[in-house]
Amino acid sequence: MPIFLTIFDGNVQKGITISLVALALQFFCVEKLCAQRENIFLHPDKFYKKYFPTLKIKKRPVDTTYIKIYPNYLSASVKLLLPKLYYDISPAERSANHKGAASLFRTNIYSIVGFSAGYRFVTAGFAIALKPADGAGRNYANSIYRTATITYNSSKYNLQFKFIKIKGLTDINGLNALDIESPFAIRKDLTIKEFQVVGIYNVGWKKYSYSTAMDFKERQLKSRMGFLVKAGVYNNQLYGDTCLVSQGC
Repeated sequence: MPIFLTIFDGNVQKGITISLVALALQFFCVEKLCAQRENIFLHPDKFYKKYFPTLKIKKRPVDTTYIKIYPNYLSASVKLLLPKLYYDISPAERSANHKGAASLFRTNIYSIVGFSAGYRFVTAGFAIALKPADGAGRNYANSIYRTATITYNSSKYNLQFKFIKIKGLTDINGLNALDIESPFAIRKDLTIKEFQVVGIYNVGWKKYSYSTAMDFKERQLKSRMGFLVKAGVYNNQLYGDTCLVSQGC
C-alpha cells in the first residue's frame, strides 16, 4: 500500500530528498559490490580473467555418446589408506662371509589419512600417518610420514607433483642389531625423501575417460578400451647420521 508524504517546507523537503538519494546510492553500491564478488567466485571464467589474465584455457569437447561430464568447480575429499611400507637394501654381490649383510627396514605406519581440495583442473592435498593402535609395531621406531601433492587434470593430460617424507625406520635384521637384548636396530636418524613428477597423456581422451574411476567427475557411458602414455621422473633419497648397510653398524 503506497504512502504519500507531503512537506510544505521547501528546505526540509530538499534535505529529505538528498538523504533518500544518498541512501539509494549506498544500497546500489553495496549490491553492485556483492554482485561482483559473487560473479568472481561463483563463475570460474571471471575468476581466471581477473587474477590470471594471461592464462588461456581452451576447453576441448569430448564425445558425449561415450562420456558424461559433471560440473565440478569446487570439491573436497578425505581418504583413508592402509599401506604396507618397507625397504630392503642388500649388496648386489654377497660374499660367503657376509651373506647376511642386508638391511630390512620396516615402519610402524599402518594407516594414512589424506585431505585434498580441487578447483576445476587443479587439485592440491596432503597426507599424514595416524598413530598406530596399541601393540602394533611396539618394538619399532616411531615413524613420521608426510606427503604433499598438486595435480593438474584434464580430459587429455594429467600432470602430478608429489613429495613424500618418512623419518624413523627399524632394521629387523638381527645381525645389524646394536643391542644384544633387542632383535631389532632402531634407526630414528634415517630419513627417506622422494620427489615425483609424473605426466599422463590419454590417447583416446574423446571416448575414454582416465579420471572416471579415480575421482568420479565423469561417467563412462559406453565401454571403450583406451591407451595411456605415462612418463615420470623419480628421485629417492635415503640418508642418516650413521652407516646404512653394514653388519654390526
